[in-house]
Amino acid sequence: MTTDSSRGAPDAATADGTGTDDYRRAVLTLRVLKLALGVLVSALTALRLLGVV
Repeated sequence: MTTDSSRGAPDAATADGTGTDDYRRAVLTLRVLKLALGVLVSALTALRLLGVV
């Protein structure tokens, strides 16, 4: 099992655990946004290939 300090997180942020939660929430949000953008691009590409757009 890895610790947060091995991933470069500052010790002060991991002392109470709130920094780690914020980091994980930010990473999850970015992953969801990246997925949504990929779906949008794929949908627009499909519509363009079908001649709709």
